[in-house]
Amino acid sequence: MLQSFLNWQVFHLNDAIYKLGRGAAQKNLDVKAFAELSLTFPEDKNEQQRIVGILDAAFEKIDALKANAEKMLAECDALKQSILRQAFNGEL
Repeated sequence: MLQSFLNWQVFHLNDAIYKLGRGAAQKNLDVKAFAELSLTFPEDKNEQQRIVGILDAAFEKIDALKANAEKMLAECDALKQSILRQAFNGEL
């Protein structure tokens, strides 16, 4: 299995792995339950690489959209502050 494909598999199982943690202060992994987690993967490494490429491209787009949304939110906050400043200064 390609390391990059395994990385995406683990990312997909992240919530399930987190739920295997036991303890209050410092969580310990339930190793027996972890060993029973199922990994499914195509044996053809070219197919694994194709899937990794699709996921990488999709998450690059998601990251770009998230960055754009954060920029727009910051611009909205700046606009709100500007409007409030104008309102309190009697400039509206």
